[in-house]
Amino acid sequence: MLIVVYNDFMIQITYPDDITREIDSVYRNKRDFESFEVAKLIKIIQKKTDLKVTVMRNPVVAEQLRNYILSRFKKSTTNTI
Repeated sequence: MLIVVYNDFMIQITYPDDITREIDSVYRNKRDFESFEVAKLIKIIQKKTDLKVTVMRNPVVAEQLRNYILSRFKKSTTNTI
């Protein structure tokens, strides 16, 4: 599942289990950016498949989710978020 926050909207995208497992395999045990297989991920997400997409508009929940997501990133002088 992927959740995107855009302004007052939350967009939830649910992938089939087989695609989810493939995406998880790309991220699993990656310790740094250099070992991340971008080409493999792109190939997976370009596959034709059925997705479940849910769009919700709720400014309060969107703001809470946005704040939670941003809190998961380390604070540094190079962050531009």
